[in-house]
Amino acid sequence: MKNKFDELLIAVCEDMQKEELEAFHAIEVKPVTGPNLKISKKRYKSVYMAAAVVAAVFLFATAAVALWPELSWNMNRGSVWLTVRNAPDSSNYEKMQIQVPSSDYSVEELDENAEIGYSRIRVTYSGKIHTGIGKGYKTEQKSFVVTQYSFASVEHEFTDEDGNLLSEIDRDELRNAIALKESVNSIQPEDIISKAAIYWVTDQSCYRFYRETEIYDVDEAEKIIEMLKSIKP
Repeated sequence: MKNKFDELLIAVCEDMQKEELEAFHAIEVKPVTGPNLKISKKRYKSVYMAAAVVAAVFLFATAAVALWPELSWNMNRGSVWLTVRNAPDSSNYEKMQIQVPSSDYSVEELDENAEIGYSRIRVTYSGKIHTGIGKGYKTEQKSFVVTQYSFASVEHEFTDEDGNLLSEIDRDELRNAIALKESVNSIQPEDIISKAAIYWVTDQSCYRFYRETEIYDVDEAEKIIEMLKSIKP
């Protein structure tokens, strides 16, 4: 037969279990990007332990994302800077290599320049050029350049042709002309067509795509994206 103390203890335990269940169901695990996390399917004996594990995984994933290099615009005394945050401190870099779909594409390795980057390539091919008459096109030689930067040299200050600070209108135009991407997989055909330059990062380097000729065709843009995805390292 239960005494008053037992009944009180049972009531307290039930209240604690209820609070733990409510706290567990209130946990909101937001989607994060970064390394894939393999979580064991082991069934935990208590709700409290399960909640603790979920919270620990969430914190670990968030920390992992914070370490990934990230491109950002910064304003400094009226000038516009492009910088990389959370970049690893390393000087071990390999020159990039790119795969092209056929012999119709030629790859030229350009001279290195510490101010421009430490590895540059130009890809030349035959592509569509708008004639300016209706929707007519003709085929001409086209090219784009990809520059690979070390994280130590990726900070750029943007000024006008005379080296003066950009006006507010110029800054808006600059941001419209340049796309900053989390990875090469984020690049879309419309970016290739509409942007003069595209920057993206990996865990080793920062890359810039610069089109030297206009691109109008979606199929052409998709082929360029596939080439950019083939870049190693």
